[in-house]
This record gives sequence, C-alpha cells and structure tokens, in this order.
Amino acid sequence: MAKKLDMMNAQEFATLVNEARANDNQSPVFPNPNNPYYFPEISALGEGVNYQDEVFTSAPVQNYNLSVVGGNEGLRYSVGGGYFGQDGVIKNSDFNRASFRSNLDIKIVPNFTLTTNITASHTWSNGMPSEGDGGGGTGGVVHGAVVMPPTVPIYDADGKYTMTNSTPGGTPSNNPVATVNHYKDEQTIDRFLGSIDANWQITKDLTLKVTFGSDMSTANRAYYWPKETHRGNSKNGEAYQRFRKDASYLNENILTYNKQFGKHSINAVGGYTWQVFHYKHFEASSTNYSTDLYLANNLGAGTTYGQPGSSKSQNQLASYLGRINYIYNDRYLFTLTARADGSSKFGVNNKWSFFPSFAVAWRVTEEEFLKDVDWLSNLKIRTSYGKTGNQNIDNYKSLAMLGTMNYNFGGALNAGVGPNNIPNPDLKWETTATTDAGLDIGLFNNRLSLVVDYYYKKTTDLLWNISTPSSVGFSSIFKNIGSLENKGLEVALGADVLTGEFKWNTQMNWSRNRNKVLEIPGYTPSTQGTLSGHLKVNGSWLEPGLPVGVWNLLKFDGVFQNEAQLAAGPRSTANNDKLGDARFVDKNGDGKINYTDDRMIVGDPNPDFIYGWTNNFSFKGFDFSVYLQGSQGNDIINIQRAETNISGPWGNQRREILNRWTPSNTNTNIPRARVTVDPLLLQSDWLIEDGSYMRVKTMTLGYTFTKIPYVSSLRLYVTGQNLITLTDYSGFDPEVNSQGNSNLQLGVDYNAYPSAKAVLFGLNVSF
Repeated sequence: MAKKLDMMNAQEFATLVNEARANDNQSPVFPNPNNPYYFPEISALGEGVNYQDEVFTSAPVQNYNLSVVGGNEGLRYSVGGGYFGQDGVIKNSDFNRASFRSNLDIKIVPNFTLTTNITASHTWSNGMPSEGDGGGGTGGVVHGAVVMPPTVPIYDADGKYTMTNSTPGGTPSNNPVATVNHYKDEQTIDRFLGSIDANWQITKDLTLKVTFGSDMSTANRAYYWPKETHRGNSKNGEAYQRFRKDASYLNENILTYNKQFGKHSINAVGGYTWQVFHYKHFEASSTNYSTDLYLANNLGAGTTYGQPGSSKSQNQLASYLGRINYIYNDRYLFTLTARADGSSKFGVNNKWSFFPSFAVAWRVTEEEFLKDVDWLSNLKIRTSYGKTGNQNIDNYKSLAMLGTMNYNFGGALNAGVGPNNIPNPDLKWETTATTDAGLDIGLFNNRLSLVVDYYYKKTTDLLWNISTPSSVGFSSIFKNIGSLENKGLEVALGADVLTGEFKWNTQMNWSRNRNKVLEIPGYTPSTQGTLSGHLKVNGSWLEPGLPVGVWNLLKFDGVFQNEAQLAAGPRSTANNDKLGDARFVDKNGDGKINYTDDRMIVGDPNPDFIYGWTNNFSFKGFDFSVYLQGSQGNDIINIQRAETNISGPWGNQRREILNRWTPSNTNTNIPRARVTVDPLLLQSDWLIEDGSYMRVKTMTLGYTFTKIPYVSSLRLYVTGQNLITLTDYSGFDPEVNSQGNSNLQLGVDYNAYPSAKAVLFGLNVSF
C-alpha cells in the first residue's frame, strides 16, 4: 500500500467512547461487567486489533509478453501473446489477464493487399465488496478496515468471527477479516477484437480502404456471501450470478486521394462508416442455503429466490465524412473537415447532425525573411474551429417505453405493464464548438521546443434528465437543455539538454482549465443527489454561473471555546450547542444556523492547474527516466471523515481526534466527543480537504547489453511506481474519484480501493 491511515489504538478508542457517553449523559461502556470479553478495563486493552494490518498486504505483480515477427514481400506477420497477473493489496483479491494477438499483411497483387488484426483476451479476477455491495455503506472491506474498532476482537469467545461492531452507538460495520477470508466474487471477461482491411491502390494517387471489424465480449460475475460473514449469516448464505454479452460490428469505407504538383500538395479523404452495438444481460440470486459448498454455482440450492432481471438493447451509428488538407509551398496549411453523424438514440426528428471544422496554419520559418535565422528552427502559428457531437446516453431515451408494475388485486400480487417515461421525439445531439489558437516554436535545431494552445469550448443542447412537476405523472424527462463552457491554456516544453555521450531529454507540460455552467432554462439550482445514504452527505451543487461539481455546504468555523463565544453564537436551530461543539458561519446574519439558509459554495473539485515532468537520461548502455505528475488547487470531499474524524464512537477514529476539545484542551478546532454527532458537521466543509499533490509516478533504471552471441539486445531494468507522493490530503490517495465516470460528482473519496506503490524488475530480450 502507498499509505495506511493513522488510527486510534484500543486504549485511545475506549477512552473516546466513555468520554462521548459522559458528555451525552450516558453510562460508560468500558469496563462492562456483563460482557468483559468485549469491554474490559481500558488499561487492559493495549493496542487492540489493527484491522488495516489484518486486511491489507503487499502483493506481487507479474507480466510476460512474447512476440514473433517476420515474413517476406508477399506476406508479413506478427504473432504474440502475454500474461499479466496482479494480487491486490486487499488480501485474496487479484486480477489476471491472458492475451493473444495476430497481425497479417498479405499482398494479393501488387496494388491490392489484405490486412487482418486479431486480439483475444481472457481475464479472471476475485474482487472484494465495495460500499454499494455491502448495503448501507457498511459492507465494504476498506470501510471495515478503517472504522472497525480495535477494541472488537476478530473472534468471539467461541472462536467464531465477531460479525459486526458491537460498541453501543457504533456503525454496524461488517468484520472485514471474515470478508477477505471467505467472501468469493469471481469475475471473468472474454473479449475478441478482429478486423480485416482491404486496401486497393486504384491509381498512383487514389486508394480505397474497406474495413470490416467486430468487438465481442462476454462477462460473468458470481459472488457468494458465506455464513462466516455478517451478510451471509443474516441471510443464511447469499449467491448471485450476472451474465452480460456485448457486441459491435463496424464497416468503414474510406477513399483517399494524394497529389503533389509544384508547390501544391493535396490530401483528400471521403467515406462512409456504419456501426451497430448489441447488449444483453441476465441476473439472478438466491439465499437460505443449507451448505456453503456450492458457492454461487448452484442458485437452485437456495430456498429463497430473488427477482431475476434481464434486458436486451441495440443502437446504431452511421457517418458520412470528408476532409481536405491543402499545403502551399510547405508554409501555408489549410484543413477542412465535414461529417454528418446519425444515431438511433435520438428522436425521429433529429437523428442526424452536421459537424464541420477547419484549421489554418502558417509555417513562418519557411518564409524568406527567416531563412537566415539559424537559431530559429521552427515557428508555426495555427488556429482552428470545429464542432463535435455527443451521443453518450442510454438507448431509447427518445421513445415511449413500458415498465413493469406490481399491484395487489383480489388479495394476490399481479404484474402488469404501463408507461415508464415521457417520450421526446425532439431529442438530439449534444454539440461542442471548440476554438483553438496555437503556437509551435523550435530553437537551435529543435533542441528546444515550445507548444502553446489556448482553447474555448462551448457545449450546447446538453443531454440532461430534468425534473418535472408531479402532476404529469413522471418525475423527470430526458431532453436537450442548457449550455456550459470550458476555456483553458496548455503549455508543453521540451529540450534535448545534453546530446553527447551523456544524453538528457526533458519534457514538461502544464494545463489550466476553467468551466462554468452558462444556462439551464427552467431549472432550479439544486443538489445532485446524495453521496452516502446512511451518512446523509449531499452531492455536488449545480447552478448556472458556477463550475461543475462544486459543493454548497455550511462553512465550519471552529468550535465554541468559551462561554462568551457560546453566548454570542450563532447557534444551531437543530442542536442544543454546548462548549466544544462545532460552530458555523452565519451566512444570512440572523444569529441562527440553518442548513438551507446558511450554506455557501465551500469547495471546487476542479484544479487550478495540472502538470507533468519527464526526464530521460542515457550514458553508454545505461538509461534512467523519472516522471512526475501533479495537481494543484483541487478539493476532495472525503466522506471517510464523516465516520473517522467526528470525535464519536460510530467507529474507530483517526489519531488526530486525540486533540479534540475538552475542558482542559480548548485551543483546538476539533469538536468535543459526542455519541450523537452533530448532523450539520456532515453537511459542512469539515469533510472537504485540499487534494493538491505531486507524485513520482514512475522511475526506471535500465542497462542494455548489445554484445551477446545470438541476441540482438538484452535490457535489464527496475521500475518504481508511485514511490513518493507529496500531499496534505489525509485519505489513502489524493488521485481519487469514487464516482467513476460521473460528470457531476467529481473529487469524491468514499472508501475507494487504496492505491499501491510497486517495484518492478524486468527483462527485455530480442533475438
């Protein structure tokens, strides 16, 4: 693991529990004469159980690849295969992939060739439950490893697993040791990608390329919660199977014309492409097993069946495209592109849309007035404008669909179908128009290069699922509404610093982007759902004039240190504030804290800028490279803080809580211990942290041997990954996004799988 969290030991946690209960006028838990096994004297607890050490581990990684290339003028081939295997830093989790690839170039006649490309892979893995798999945010292994109190033993007095956190008032977290040792989550994916290209050189200047390809995959997931786990014990065993099949088929027909005459050069491309996508899935589950021996391989062995589910869908995408590149005298460059795209996902009135673009560049160094400027190797000024479309929505959103409904009739449960959405025949492409201005500079025979780009993007007709009045019978409708902008600057600098026997090349990049929602007609600014149901942590806030993903919460303002501060307020309308409780900024100045009236924009997940820096060194047979990357100014909403930084006995707390407010420790901003945690604290920027970081992403040292009989080259190397991370972020990893591909919920850390650092030893050999 790249990092473990510094959590309380058993004595420290037990002291916190008793203190919290005393502050809320409840009796202490430690010791408890009725259950001394779980709650003995504090002095007898010692360090207790370190659940992170019980769950996390160091894990090996291995990667092998073999390829053979050869052929003659009429036939060329490349065949290879590989295996990649990685054990997870969570015990008993792993990922494995075996792959095969084959490429053939066959010259049928001098002006006609066939090219085939085939890639096949099989992956198999054993996963561990995420928060959603556990239900209520309590079933995930990472969650349990962090919040399971060190006072709770792994096994009870009978030698069986302790199922949950048994501390009074604690979160019912599942025992993560039982989960990693017995939970089974087997996942397999088989994938095949294949294509055949026919290339016909019609004339010297005209070429036709026809491609037929397919991408097919099948995936299966089967998990089983045995009775040793809390979830399996409560359901007497639980099994689940899911099967998914995806397939896409592609046809491309591209005609290319290349012609050079005098100072003129023309490259023209025209064509038609068509692609169809198919998807179907089936899932089923059952519980109440007499034995765990079947795992998830015999759903019929369970006596209680879950409702099965299945689906099938398809969509098609067709495109007409054309492009003309014209160069005059190797200094004036013009590009004109046009494409018409049609998608079956959109309404009957708007399936097609037109997306043009153009670009102009001037290679200034080719002008006569710069021919004698030896130090200036390249100077190009360029600009472009173009439109692109987005169709990344689910199928059938424009159509009227039926859904299944269960209802009680005559004392029996009946199933029927009825309208499930509001159709929108006018649903159309989301469009992004981009304007870019750039500058390319090369100095001293291109030993030093600089690339600068400024861009402005405006996205209109946003594909959006907006709320509707309840009177229409449906909660929302999918439609095109609103617009947003992105504008930014990108800079790349490269240099061959040393070019002799000792070589040094460096590459740096820096980019800054600003986005803003411009308008959403008819939309009332609101929170975009919740990030944790049982913690009641709200998601991002969407409002025109603001960036995407910002958080609109209360602003934490320390704690009430003395009676004068407590009397001055502002006081919470929902809590009986006392000394040591959290204090918040009174936005509207009414002397009271109310979540609806006093929240404000307190965090932005979008960074001020991101950057990267690569250095490559070589001397004789040695090579050394190091790559650094970083982000500055981005915020992270760390939901883990809602359970581990609240001075409460919900679960184990981080050691920084040792500095909580007490009558003898008032110089602190950490609230006092309480059993009933202030809910406003979980709706404030107490959860938001600076996610800025700089990381040594990779570092490699290698040596290449060249004078070995029968061997073309042999290189030995060692690579370090994620070796060093400089950050003030308190979570496992600042490079995190628990919400995956969500465009609205950015910068969220909700017990994400921890990152790992690795040292790899490798060998490359060619014959």
